[in-house]
Parts: sequence; structure tokens; C-alpha cells
Amino acid sequence: MRQHIVIPYKPREQFKAFHKRTQRYACIVAHRRAGKTVACIRDLERAALRNGREAPPPRYAYIAPLYSQGKDIAWTYLKAGARTLPGAIINESELTVTYGNGATCRIYGADNPDRLRGIYLDGVVLDEYADFKVEVYEAVILPQLMDFNGWVAFIGTSKGRDAFYDIWVKACAGPDDWFTLCLRASETGLIPEEKLVEARANMSEALYNQELECSFDEASIDQFISGLDVAAARARKSVPQGPRVMGVDVARFGDDRTVIVYRNGDVLDEYNVYRGLNTMEIVQRIAVGIESYGPDAVFIDVTGGLGSGPADRLRELRYPSIFDVHSSSSPLESGKYLNLRSEMWDKMRKWIKDRAQIPSREDLTNDLCSLTYKFNHRNLLQMEDKADLKKRGKPSPDIADALALTFAMPIASKEMRDLQRRNSIAADYDPLYRDGDAGKVRYSQSSRL
Repeated sequence: MRQHIVIPYKPREQFKAFHKRTQRYACIVAHRRAGKTVACIRDLERAALRNGREAPPPRYAYIAPLYSQGKDIAWTYLKAGARTLPGAIINESELTVTYGNGATCRIYGADNPDRLRGIYLDGVVLDEYADFKVEVYEAVILPQLMDFNGWVAFIGTSKGRDAFYDIWVKACAGPDDWFTLCLRASETGLIPEEKLVEARANMSEALYNQELECSFDEASIDQFISGLDVAAARARKSVPQGPRVMGVDVARFGDDRTVIVYRNGDVLDEYNVYRGLNTMEIVQRIAVGIESYGPDAVFIDVTGGLGSGPADRLRELRYPSIFDVHSSSSPLESGKYLNLRSEMWDKMRKWIKDRAQIPSREDLTNDLCSLTYKFNHRNLLQMEDKADLKKRGKPSPDIADALALTFAMPIASKEMRDLQRRNSIAADYDPLYRDGDAGKVRYSQSSRL
């Protein structure tokens, strides 16, 4: 016989659609103090009480990035709700509530995934998913949902283009089994207007947009290139005047991509992405690009030796201006960068911020915004290692790496080099010619990356 139980909870209008959803997956991006944790705890509670399976008993979980976070925040709400329900048993040591029908709901921390292994789940909430290690969901939680077709809700506040952003993009792409909800403070009315005015006055614009307006384009604390700067570069109109440079990043691992980019001064004209090419196929693609684009220089990353084959073969074929780039080598400017890779990315970042025009393509934007940075013990700029990036569940930023290669060294356009050569010849007859105003202006322009 079914028992009628009333949960003393009145959902906020903004969360009613979430409680009525029928989709297996949900993603909620919400501003601070919107009430998402309370809503999700009550949703777990209701699901546990409604589940009529006798064996094995239904099992639900709330998982925070840290166990201590779950205990400080979610456990308070879960325990308070249980005290109003007949037959509910509260276990303080295990942070578990067992309801009258035998179903349980427990608080976990993603910082100790071993405590999750070996169990099944009928439903789970992953709070502040941006702070999770991606493998916790993919390797531990996802298999636990298979036994009983369990559901999952990802919730959190935006923190740049991280793993939570990837989930949000996937959810918004339109699959029928995804529910999405975005709650911005300017739209919900949950925070009084005077409080928003106060927050805006005391917070940086970037932090305000991130915490209260659900903007993924604001850079996180250690994100190297801001999404806002990339968005500005996508909308900018720059003059496409040389030097014309190609950058080639050769795939190193199975899921990496070979990328060829074409940059004309301040304009990224285009880029091509390939998978599964052998050395000769890569050479062919580069050669076709050289013939059609007529670059002043071609930079090929030969770090680890994988780019050496294409570079050597192109020189054998007598293609000019082929440059090897060892991204792990010493930077051109000493005392500021850990290696050449960090220097190239920093020059690209400044170019993106100040004057670049780039295509409006999401794969490029995601690559540019993917890397984090730090300063080492010698105060040298150090870009995030690709291995660490993959641990965060992000793919290798091959498109951005190929673009960064075009900043490996200053290159003069053919026209500038011809002018310099004419100046040099003329100087043999008239030493004052080389110091003319036109020559000085043109030469200074030629040194621009």
C-alpha cells in the first residue's frame, strides 16, 4: 500500500521546471544564492521516496567537489528534510539518510572517489562540477548509473571554458534526454536589485559576470586567454597585410589533430584540421598550402621529432623558408618565459587582445581558452602541460598551438625584404640612402609579427 507523504518544501518558481523534468540528464547553470543546492537535495529526497523497488534498495547521492563541502552545505539540508519525514533514519557518521521505504540518500566528496566504487546509483547530483576531476564521472559514476538507468544532474556556477562548460554545450546541443536551465541574477529576481548594485560596485566586472550572470566567457583565475578577448577578436575587422605565415602542428597521439593555419599579418585567414595522416600525406597538404598561399615563412613544430619528417622532406623538395620550431627550447626573450612555447602563447595572447581578426568558430575559441598558466619558482611564465590538460578532460589545443607557432620569430614580408635588399644595394652607391625616412618607417613595419 502506497503511503502519502508531504515534503514541507515549496519550490521557487525558477526550479519548478527542473522538478517536473522527464529527461535522464540535467544541467543547471545558476547564479550564486539561487537556491540550486536546496532544490537538488529536495529532488533527490522526492525521488528516493517515490522509488518503489524493494531489492536492492534504491540509492541516491549528492556529490560535492570536497567531502567537507558536502558536509557543511548539503548535509544540513538533507538532514533537516529527513527530520520531518516519518520513519527516516539519520546517520551522522556516514552522512546518510535512510527513508521508510528503505531508499537511501548519501553525501559524498569527489576528492575521495574510492568510496564511490562498487555501488549502484538510481540518481545523483554533481554540485560545482567545474571543480571535479573528469575521470570521477566518466570512470566511476557513469558505470554506477547503468544498472537501473539512473539519472544525473550537473549543477554549478560558470568558471570559464572548463569541463562544466563542455557539459553545458553538450546539453544545449539538443539531445532529447537533456534538461537545461540557466539562471542569471538579472533575470531571476531572486536577489534584490540594490544587492546587485552593491555587488557590481564591489566586484570586478569579470567576476560579477561569472558569478551572477552565468558567463562562461570570463576567464577563470588561471585561464591564460579570456573568452571575452577571443569574442572581440572574432568581431574585429583588421587589415590583412603581411607577413603571410603558416604554422603546422603535427599530431603526436591518437586523438591529436594535425593542423595547418594561415595568418596574413593581423588576420587569421583560415586553418585546416586533419586526423590520421601519415608523413607524406602531411607533406602533401603543406605543399599544397604553400603553393596556394605563398607564405613568407612556414613554422613546423618538431618537438619530439614527429614534425621533423615533414620539415626535412619539404626542404628536400626545395620549398623555401621552412623553419623548425622546438617549443621546449629556450625563448628568444630571456628572463621572462620558461620556454619558447610559453613565449609564443604570450605573443599570441597579446595579438588576440589588441588587434587580431579570427574566424568565428567554436573549435578555435575552445582551444584558445583552454590553457591555464602559472609562474614557476624563478618567476618565469609557464603554460599548462598537455598531459595535465588531458587530465582535466580537455583535448590537446592543436589549433591554438598551430597558430602560436606563427609567432615563433619575427618575419618580414617579401615586399619588406625586397625593399631592404634594394636599400642595401643603393647604400653601396649612396650611404645616406639607407637612413632615409621611408626606409626607416618600412623597416619598423616589417618587424611586426
